[in-house]
Amino acid sequence: LKAEEFQKETIKAELTTLKNHIEPHFLFNNLNILSSLITLDPDLSQTYLEKFAKVYRRLLQSSKEELITLNDELKFIASYLYLLDIRFEDTIQTFIDIESEDHTKYLPPLTLQMLIENAIKHNVITEVRPLKIHISSQNGFVTVKNNLQEKKIEARNSSKSGINNIKKRYAY
Repeated sequence: LKAEEFQKETIKAELTTLKNHIEPHFLFNNLNILSSLITLDPDLSQTYLEKFAKVYRRLLQSSKEELITLNDELKFIASYLYLLDIRFEDTIQTFIDIESEDHTKYLPPLTLQMLIENAIKHNVITEVRPLKIHISSQNGFVTVKNNLQEKKIEARNSSKSGINNIKKRYAY
């Protein structure tokens, strides 16, 4: 019984570590965006900062949970996509088609955000070749797909930490 209790506590500690990895990564990326916006468009940077504060507040709230509903995750994604729209303008197109019964399913917080971020990180995104991200559900499964426009340099240097983080959180 003590060994099982110890194992459970170890798993909880590892899960906390995985969650804590997400927050600094998210914060760092968005502060870099804000930094570049300040010199280009001060008014837009003010709007971005306000939206970012709302998104980050929501991120902190949801990261305390082990699981959240898909519906709550989609609300967060809507806010997150606003930040991406400012950064990338019309070069990222997102399509969401979730079956109504799947809105009450549970998943680890920020799963969709990490997959969207992963698609952005590993793909070439231009006005001529926009990144198209499809989030859908069917038969209780959520799928995130994108048109592959792979960055050649990124493919070799990828640590796959985002995908590994998601896999581990699902395993726990």
